[in-house]
Amino acid sequence: MEVYRIYKALRRRAWLIVLLCLVGTASAAVFTKRERPVYAATATLMINPAAASALLPYASDAAKDLAATYAHYLKSRSFAQLVVQRTGLDLNADEVGGAISSEAIPRTQFFAITVTHASPELAQFLANTVAETFISENQSQQRQFTGDTMAQLLQVEQEQARARVEDLRLRIAQLQAAAPDSPELRRLQTELNDTLKVLLESTTALLNYRNMAGNMTTAVIIDRAVLPTTPINKTFSYRNLIFGFLGGLSVGLGLLLYLEYWESSYSVRTPEELERLLQLPSSGVINVIKGRRDEDRLVALYQSRAPVVEAYRALRTQVDVALADLAPRSLLVTSPAPREGKTLTTCNLALVLAQAGKRVVLVDADMRRPNVHRMLGIPNARGLSDLLANETIPLAPQPFGPPGRPTLDSFLRRVANDRLWVLTGGSQVANHSELLHTGRMVEVLAALSARADIVLVDAPPVMVAADAVILASLVSGVLLVVAAGQTRQDLIVRSADLLRKVGGNLIGTVLNKVRMEETGYYYYYGSGPASMPAATPPRAIAGAPRGGLDPSLFDEEWR
Repeated sequence: MEVYRIYKALRRRAWLIVLLCLVGTASAAVFTKRERPVYAATATLMINPAAASALLPYASDAAKDLAATYAHYLKSRSFAQLVVQRTGLDLNADEVGGAISSEAIPRTQFFAITVTHASPELAQFLANTVAETFISENQSQQRQFTGDTMAQLLQVEQEQARARVEDLRLRIAQLQAAAPDSPELRRLQTELNDTLKVLLESTTALLNYRNMAGNMTTAVIIDRAVLPTTPINKTFSYRNLIFGFLGGLSVGLGLLLYLEYWESSYSVRTPEELERLLQLPSSGVINVIKGRRDEDRLVALYQSRAPVVEAYRALRTQVDVALADLAPRSLLVTSPAPREGKTLTTCNLALVLAQAGKRVVLVDADMRRPNVHRMLGIPNARGLSDLLANETIPLAPQPFGPPGRPTLDSFLRRVANDRLWVLTGGSQVANHSELLHTGRMVEVLAALSARADIVLVDAPPVMVAADAVILASLVSGVLLVVAAGQTRQDLIVRSADLLRKVGGNLIGTVLNKVRMEETGYYYYYGSGPASMPAATPPRAIAGAPRGGLDPSLFDEEWR
């Protein structure tokens, strides 16, 4: 992913990263505040390792090995039970063992024993008790091993050697009297010498042990544990906040990269991406239009100098060029999926075309969910569905027909100025696709094209209903509206393929809902006022009689 795209993503979703950082920091703050205070008391010992000897094979002059041995011993359940017995308190051995920790101070003989507990007094008491218990138990264990085991072994060996010596001497004396030159006598004398050597060695070893009995690993308390005053977990509150902030930042960046990957893989954000996907030129790039009021949505009517209106005017130019050599000039506007802004695009395009002097007829062919009348604020008592369902309604101009008789002209409503007329969706019917399949729709489009410079048809989404595919073969060109960062790429490709398969002339695409400041597309006119309403823009003009158009207007406009 290129650096500029990451930069744009950071700008676009900075709020997400900030939100997650705040959530992480706030969570850490709440956790730190609600965390139970824990106090730590430390007693410091000095370890004097015993000299290595054959009598003390377990002893080691390696302080690191000795410290590791002691650390495991202090965490053992048996030692924890000894501490509980020594304190005389109602404590749990497992909890006591879990509260004990120890470490050797590097390059020294000091050994620190730390006990943590919610009570500072109990932490101090346990730390000192653990140190005292460790010292006494260490000495007791060494004395027990050297005193009981080694002494007993040496004494047993001496007794066996003495008994054997006495027995050999007695037998030798007997043989000297009976057979002084016998081989057996010489064998017994040799065995006696060997036994005397064993007796001498065991005696020497016992004397050495007694001389070295005091050579044991010893430990003394250098510093007794003092009463702690500050909880250790509160000491790290700022660290917790930092960790919470960094955690939120990491999650935010990871989520941002994932969303960028998802959007780049499943949607399009720039017109270049859309052109590469469909191999079709982009006809327009429309900014996000916010707000629900008519003044916010119908920017071509109420905000004539807004930058987004320039985008619609650029789209108007592209449409004029694409339809210049086509007759009749009719354009279908659709989208792959719902809620992509096709109706809003169609209405604003119709307005800018009318403002340029074009005679425009806007047809709401989305009879399932008609929205043009809501957006333009005109009634929808009757419209396209009624016109298609009743084939007796004449489509040719009837300026002198019987009064009150419905005609095609009576279904058209003038909007905004004298050059924009709207054919709404009409009443709800069940057979929308069947109505479009009849030759009546072809006749309606031909009649409207004869009255206008261009006919705009707002159709349902391609992937929702077959109506757009049917209408695509009846018009001169098709414009596909795609929502930036919203429409899936597979839906875009499938929609274009369906429109082309029925012979639809896909003249271009409109990338809608683009955030210009994020994609790098800006308008020259953006330096002007954000919005400048047109002079007293009218709503649907009520000058036309209810039963049909004013004949004078009709003669003037549709001549």
